[in-house]
Amino acid sequence: MGEWYDWLTAFSNFHTEHHDFPDVPMWRLRELRDLAPEFYSDEALAGARDGILPTLRRCFSARQFYACSLEWQAED
Repeated sequence: MGEWYDWLTAFSNFHTEHHDFPDVPMWRLRELRDLAPEFYSDEALAGARDGILPTLRRCFSARQFYACSLEWQAED
């Protein structure tokens, strides 16, 4: 919908980019996404926009670990 929509919604359509780089000002998030399209394409974000219920089901369906806790995987 264009740049006016970004401002109207307080750049909430760049939510993933904001969480990846929280120090980047909101008005530069579009530029960030444009610089790294391979990380923000629909294919790269598959599953990230499923909504709250499917996300919760996926999160709690099996034991999972964050990348920073790889040492825990080795002990199981």
